[in-house]
Amino acid sequence: MRPTTVPSEPTVEIPIQVVLPSSDLDEITPTNSVAVISPCRQTLRPSHSNDSSVATLRSPFHVIEKGKVSTFQACRRATRKAWIAWIACDFAGVLLGYDCFYINGVLGMRQFKQDFGGFSTNPENVNGHLYTNLEKSVMVSIFALGVALGAPITGNLAENYGRRISILIGCSVHVVGIALQLIAGSPHSHVTNIALLSMGRLVGGVGLGMLSGAVVTYFNETAPKELRGALSSSYQVGLVCGICLSTCINLATKDLSNSGAYRISIGIQFLWVTLLTVGIYISPETPRWYVSKGRHDQAAIALSAFLGPDPTSSKVQGDLDKLIESYRNELSGDWIDCFDGGLARGSNLRRTMLGLLVQFGQQFTGINFMFYYGTTFFLQTNMPNPFALVIGITLVNAVFCLVSFWTIENIGRRPLLIWGAALMALFQLIALLGTVTDPMTTRYVIYLFICLFAATYASTWAPCAWAVTGDIFPAALRSKGIALGTTANWGLNFILTAITPYLVDSEYANLKERIFYIWFALCLICGLYSYFEVYETKGLELEVVDRMVKIDRVTPRQSAAWLRMQAINNFVDLESPAVLEHKLSLNIQAKRVSAASSSDGTSS
Repeated sequence: MRPTTVPSEPTVEIPIQVVLPSSDLDEITPTNSVAVISPCRQTLRPSHSNDSSVATLRSPFHVIEKGKVSTFQACRRATRKAWIAWIACDFAGVLLGYDCFYINGVLGMRQFKQDFGGFSTNPENVNGHLYTNLEKSVMVSIFALGVALGAPITGNLAENYGRRISILIGCSVHVVGIALQLIAGSPHSHVTNIALLSMGRLVGGVGLGMLSGAVVTYFNETAPKELRGALSSSYQVGLVCGICLSTCINLATKDLSNSGAYRISIGIQFLWVTLLTVGIYISPETPRWYVSKGRHDQAAIALSAFLGPDPTSSKVQGDLDKLIESYRNELSGDWIDCFDGGLARGSNLRRTMLGLLVQFGQQFTGINFMFYYGTTFFLQTNMPNPFALVIGITLVNAVFCLVSFWTIENIGRRPLLIWGAALMALFQLIALLGTVTDPMTTRYVIYLFICLFAATYASTWAPCAWAVTGDIFPAALRSKGIALGTTANWGLNFILTAITPYLVDSEYANLKERIFYIWFALCLICGLYSYFEVYETKGLELEVVDRMVKIDRVTPRQSAAWLRMQAINNFVDLESPAVLEHKLSLNIQAKRVSAASSSDGTSS
């Protein structure tokens, strides 16, 4: 064990072995690092000693450590099998973004209007055919309803049969949905076409709801702590890429004079789902799921696939022992357990509320208003080329999703959510005030601040909401908690998608650009909630997060400081302050006995 110097008055060296749960620290070994403990508040004295000459340690400890593992280094350490699994999971994001948004471009195609529209005298009709606003609303919003319905299904599936199997079943359900959408179109009647397309989008949404919950769980249970947030960002990047792909493919096919105009856009989804299915099929199950089922040999093999060394190596066996120990007292949880414990700090109910409310917050930012109704808004404010402007916002979103790879692991979840909400509120307010006047220069200023709003969302709330939801639940409830969060996100998406036209249109509430007042207020509320309730979890193992919330009962505002704490001896995530004090007492007592023996030997 390595001697560690404790700066105090007076100073004493105590031989200890140090393992640090800090987000900035990797595992301490005698060959790669040195830990220096510096005192801060809360004096911790050995209970048996009244000797003022004995060194005083204070807790929590601030730690300076050499050998920090960066996100880039963690990427290089990941195995090829790990990257195959993670990249395959990103195609779930591509599918989600593509299937959600391809319909917006398809609805404007001449051939689609003719095949899916009934008789109409509306000036926008094609050969006398056009669908009604109600039919349009059903075709667009029913997908979000399907995702909200599918997410809870994955809770029990992932718990009983594994995360990997849940993803494969979700892919199968989504394939059925794609097939139903492809059947729709000529030569059926427009009512049959709308029914088939809507049913296909509903079934496809159910499949993607199952995928969303299982993929987020898979990411969180297989990623090293340095990459967990970055992989949440990669999922969001996949979603934005899906949106961009849907726009590009619709542009390429919109002028075709047959059903291929929209069927190509629908059928291309088979490619994304095939890549996801093949990638997950050849990938291992998560080690944590194997441990939860008592299948420790298979857990070691899965750990080896993600960590690299042989299953019998000391590194793999050490990590396996930690997982087994952390699951030893975990019981399989039921849905009702997600709401257990009342409002006490660290209870399952408080954690479930956190997972649900950050997902609500992602929708309350108003980002989907720009994606769904951005074209209409720009037309109402006399902006030129509204379709191109929406594409520009989508590209800004995609670029700044890449920025979140760095920010989420270096700045942290909590500050990104707090300051992200504040900045989005500010940018929306400025954009809103700009609509008061008419000059074209003002219009471009409005667009600039809307782009800044989209950039802020992409680098803060887009990845962080999923990262927090994946981090906060205990092992026994993780798959069910993430499923509930996914349901909350897409359920609110469905509601907002359905009611926003009635809030904006002149025939109803006629808010028009004044709807930004609503998003502004909701962003402020999201920021305040994040300040009081969101924990900082960057760089922590999932088991350490559970200890911080459940055992130590750390408050969210103290969580960032808790990351800098360190405890004595192996398996620090099970040590309490009382245990630390006892071990310190034993170490000092042993040192005194040794010193006394040496003194007696010298005297004799």
